[in-house]
Amino acid sequence: MRARAAFRAPAVPLVTFDPYFSLWSAQDVLYADDTAHWTGARQPLCGLLRVDDVPFCFMGRSRLVNVIPQRDLRIDPLTTRYFFEGHGVALEATFTAPLLPDDLALLSRPVGFINVAVRSADGKPHTIEVELAASPLLCVNSPEQRVRWERLEIAVGREALRVGSTEQSVLGKEGDDLRIDWGYLYLACGEPRAKLFFAEDWQWRRGVRPAAAISAGEGDKPAAEAPLLCAAIDLGEIAPGAVANAMFALAYDDVASVEYFGKRLKAYWRRDGQTFDEMLSRAITDCPQTLARCQAFDDAMNHRAVQAGGDAYRDVCALAYRQVIAGHKLVARDDGAPLFFSKECFSNGCMGTVDVSYPSMPLFLLCNPGLIHALLRPVFEFADSGAWPFDFAPHDVGRYPRANGQVYGLDKQTGGFLLEKQMPVEESANMLIMTAAAARACGSAAFAQEHWATLSKWAEYLIAHGADPGEQLCTDDFSGRLAHNANLAVKACVGVGAFAMLCEMTGRGPEAARFLAAARQMSKAWLALADDGDHYRLAFHEPGSWSLKYNLIWDRLLALGLFPSEVYRKELAFYERQMLRYGVPLDNRAAFTKSDWFVWCAALHESDADFARWMERLWRSLHETVNRVPFTDWYYADTAVRVGFQARTVLGAIYIRLLLFDPGPKEPSKQENHP
Repeated sequence: MRARAAFRAPAVPLVTFDPYFSLWSAQDVLYADDTAHWTGARQPLCGLLRVDDVPFCFMGRSRLVNVIPQRDLRIDPLTTRYFFEGHGVALEATFTAPLLPDDLALLSRPVGFINVAVRSADGKPHTIEVELAASPLLCVNSPEQRVRWERLEIAVGREALRVGSTEQSVLGKEGDDLRIDWGYLYLACGEPRAKLFFAEDWQWRRGVRPAAAISAGEGDKPAAEAPLLCAAIDLGEIAPGAVANAMFALAYDDVASVEYFGKRLKAYWRRDGQTFDEMLSRAITDCPQTLARCQAFDDAMNHRAVQAGGDAYRDVCALAYRQVIAGHKLVARDDGAPLFFSKECFSNGCMGTVDVSYPSMPLFLLCNPGLIHALLRPVFEFADSGAWPFDFAPHDVGRYPRANGQVYGLDKQTGGFLLEKQMPVEESANMLIMTAAAARACGSAAFAQEHWATLSKWAEYLIAHGADPGEQLCTDDFSGRLAHNANLAVKACVGVGAFAMLCEMTGRGPEAARFLAAARQMSKAWLALADDGDHYRLAFHEPGSWSLKYNLIWDRLLALGLFPSEVYRKELAFYERQMLRYGVPLDNRAAFTKSDWFVWCAALHESDADFARWMERLWRSLHETVNRVPFTDWYYADTAVRVGFQARTVLGAIYIRLLLFDPGPKEPSKQENHP
C-alpha cells in the first residue's frame, strides 16, 4: 500500500458514471462529512472497519467517537485511493470507475468497485470486518420522495440489495440541479462470505449491529427515513505481513437513459439484450481483470501527462478525467450506433451542447476519436431534421435527459428560435473543427462524407459571416453579445481551413483549394484588423482591448498554417504581463478566467518548461480555492474563487498538450463501427 503526497483537490471523485450516478467527497478526509452528488445534495456512502470487534469509521459522517485516521490520498484518472492507519491496522480504500474509453460496453456500464485492503500495522494479529452502507438518497431527487427496497438473486448463489423510488417516473424530469428519481441502486459483493442486510441509519452510524433484521419490501418510506443498504465482509484474523481485501460493487440501473426525439433509448451496454442483473453479475466476476486494465490505463495516462507537463499537470489531468466522462451518457441508437450526450452542469442543463463538446474534444481525440462521432451524430440529425430553420449550426439538442430539439434561445410563446440568442459563427466553426479533428485522428473522413451537404453549408456561412462577426453570442455567453470578436473570427478562419482539409481528404481538390484560399484571406484580414501593437485585440473596433486567443491552438493541431508563429509568440508574451496568481483573465473586461481556455493558450508555448509553469498556476487554483465543489472551469484568476459552473465536461480540454505529443491517427473503438 503505497502512499504519495496528496494534492488537495477541491472535491474528490468516488463513484462517477453519468450525470445522475456521480458521488464525490468535498472534504480533506473521507470521514469529515457525508458523500454528495456533484450538485452538492447529500447522498451518503459510509464505511466502518471493525478491529477486534471495535467499530471505527473510515467514510461518511459517523456518530462514532472513533475514526481510523486518514494519512493520505491519491487521485488517478480511473481510481481514487485513501490511506488510513491507526488502532493497530492500515487500510487502503480504493474507488474505481472503469471508464475505459476504448471499450464502449465497459465505458457505459454503471458499476463502481470499492476495494478495502487491510493489514496489521503493529506486528500483531487482528480480527477484521469491513462494512459498507449506501443511502436510499442516491435514488431520489429530494429526501421526502418515497422508496421501496428489496433483496434479490442476480445470479445463482449471488445476491444483491436494491432500492428505488416508489413512483418510478422514468425520464419524468428535465433540468440542471436534479438527481435521478427512477431506476434502482444496487449494492452487491463478490465475496461468498459477505452478509447483505438493511439497517436503520442512526443505528448503523453508531456501529451497533442490528438486533433484528429489517425485511425487504415491507412497505415504503421517505428516502430520508428508509433503511440503508448494507454489506459486511468478515476478513477473519489477519496475521502480521498479510493483506486481506473486501470488494464491494455499487451500481445503478437507470432503466431508460435518455429520450431521443420522442423515443426512449437505453444505455449502450444493453444493445445486445443483456439484463441488468446479468450485467452486474458478470461485472463482479470480471472485476480482477477489469481492475488490472484500469491500473494499466492509469499508469499510462499518468506517465504521458508527466512527460507532457510535469507533476502539476498530471494531478490536474487525473482530477479531470472521471468528471469529463461522467458528465456524459453513452446510449445506443436503434441501429446500434453509439450516441454520446453531454450535460451542462450548473450552466443550464442543456444536452449535447456543441460549444461544450468543442472544449471536451482533446480527451476523446487522444483516447477514442469515435466518441467524437457519437457526440456529433445527434447534432447532425437535429440540424437535418427540418426543425432547425437556420443555415448555421445549432447550439444543443435538448435539456438533459430529453434530446428532443434545441432549447437554448427557444421562444416558449411561439415555439420558434430567437436569432439574437443563437451562436451562428461559434457553433458552425465548432462542428467543422470537431469533424475535421476526428477525421485526422482516425485517418478517415468517412463520417464527414455522410454529412457533406450540411458541412458545406456551414463552411459557406463562415466565409460569408465569419471574417468580421456581427454582434452575437459566443461560447463565453456569460460575457454577453460582442461584435467584431477577434477570437471568434480566429475560430471562423480555422473552421474554413478545417473544411478545406476535409475536402482534401475526400478527394475534392478544387474545393480544397478554394476553401483554403478563403481561409488564408480571412487570416490575412484578421492580422490587420486585430493588431494592437504588442498584442491582438478582444474586438477589432476596441483599441487597448485584449483576450485569450484560445482558438489559435487548432491552427497548430490541424497543421493548417493559417497564422504565423509570431502571432502565438506575441500573444503569449502579452499574457505573461497579465498573469495573476491563478492564471490569466479571459479578457480585459473582468478578472475571471476559464480553465479550459487557459490550458489551450498554455499549450501554444513551444517550451515544455513554460507550459509546466502555467500548469502550476492552475494546480494552485484547485489546491487553494475555498470552493469545495467538483472542478470548476470558471473562476477568478486573482483569488481562485469560483464564479459559477462545476463538474462540467469542458475539462476534456486539459488534455490538449498530450495531442502535441501524440498527433498520429488512431482507430476508433472496436465497437464504433458506424461511419
